[in-house]
Amino acid sequence: MGTVVEGDMEKIFELIKKCHNEVLKNSERVLTSITIDDRKGAVDSINRKVAAIEKRVGKELKK
Repeated sequence: MGTVVEGDMEKIFELIKKCHNEVLKNSERVLTSITIDDRKGAVDSINRKVAAIEKRVGKELKK
């Protein structure tokens, strides 16, 4: 299972910490893995990728 987020690094780390702590409230152990793909000049990659897939399948996807 995974979630992709895009944005300001500091805000993303705050979000990760909040999510981790929320799950930890109801669990004895939580493993949070983070992969960072940092590309110079890449802007709005998530939306561009979704738009490319929508074009291929010929319909708008549920977001």
